[in-house]
Amino acid sequence: MHAIEFMESLKRLEISVFTVVDTAKILNKSREYVRLYLHRLEKQGLLIRIEKNKYALRDMDVWVVATSIVKPSYISFLSAFYLHHLTTQIPIRIQVVAPISRKTAFFKDHEIDFIKIKQNRIFGYRKHLFGGSQIYIAEKEKAIVDSLYLQKGVAASDVNNALSQCDIKKLISYAIRMESKVVIQRLGYLLELNKFEIPSSFLKMIGQNYVLLNPTLPKKGKRIPKWKLIVNEVLE
Repeated sequence: MHAIEFMESLKRLEISVFTVVDTAKILNKSREYVRLYLHRLEKQGLLIRIEKNKYALRDMDVWVVATSIVKPSYISFLSAFYLHHLTTQIPIRIQVVAPISRKTAFFKDHEIDFIKIKQNRIFGYRKHLFGGSQIYIAEKEKAIVDSLYLQKGVAASDVNNALSQCDIKKLISYAIRMESKVVIQRLGYLLELNKFEIPSSFLKMIGQNYVLLNPTLPKKGKRIPKWKLIVNEVLE
């Protein structure tokens, strides 16, 4: 099969990232033949090897590649905030949530970081059409919850400002579903600060120890006994 036919087959089958096994099925050839075939296409600059036995076409968008390497996975944290226009920060790497540990992947000049979250916390993401292909992005509410759970570049002030642009009932539901005391403590405080109604169950789910609103900043600031929270970031 000519290279053009092979690439068209991948696009027709909506395969963004493919393996030696995938290629063997398309070409109906042995894996030994396929490895040589892919090596030749790589040398010609038609595709890029992401990692051992895993490739993507050179003209594929990095956002598409990012959520095609591991399945299930989805874009979240600062990367999702950026795509949802919830921050003015421009991410220097793409952040992908996955249920397994994974080394940073590289595609063209971009880094793709994989953040491991337990399988029961993998939810709240949707398929979006992006540049003619499909990508998976956290809903606004899930991106907020993820960022309250793990600080991965999203400032508490960005989370605070994003509250007015999301479905508060869904946000609360997702926070409870995360089964995380720190998420409840941080979100409960922010919801109260913005005068949103808070379910009574929230106060029963907070931990006994004080936690930082932003765990990347120094441990100093006003203490909020109700939420066992240290407000260590100025909320703009």
